[in-house]
Amino acid sequence: MDDMDDLVEKKIREAMEQGQFDDLPGQGRPQNHDEYFALPEEARLSTTVLKNAGYLPAEVALCKEIAALRVALLGSTEEAERQHLTRALNDKVLELNLLLERGQRARRRAPRG
Repeated sequence: MDDMDDLVEKKIREAMEQGQFDDLPGQGRPQNHDEYFALPEEARLSTTVLKNAGYLPAEVALCKEIAALRVALLGSTEEAERQHLTRALNDKVLELNLLLERGQRARRRAPRG
C-alpha cells in the first residue's frame, strides 16, 4: 500500500507545482460542512461522489431549501410572512424526514452479503 500512497503523493505534488490547484472555488475561505454533517452518516460518501459528478441528490436539495427557509424566517418581521415561511419549513422538514425514513427502510430490507 505504501507504493500507492507514494504515487498519490507524487501526483498531488506535481499538480501543485503545475498550479492545477490555483484559483479553486472558495480558495482561502473556510469551508462550511454543516450541510454534509446534516446528512445521515451512511449517505455522506455517496452524496459527495454524486455532488462532485454534478448531480444533487433529493436529500441534499431539501437540506439546502430547509437552510434557506430558516435564514428567511430569521430575517422576517411580518407575521403573515413568518407563518407562510414556518409552514413551508415544516413541509420541507417533513418531506426530508419521509425521504430519509424510506431510504432507511429500503436499506434494512436489502439483502446483505
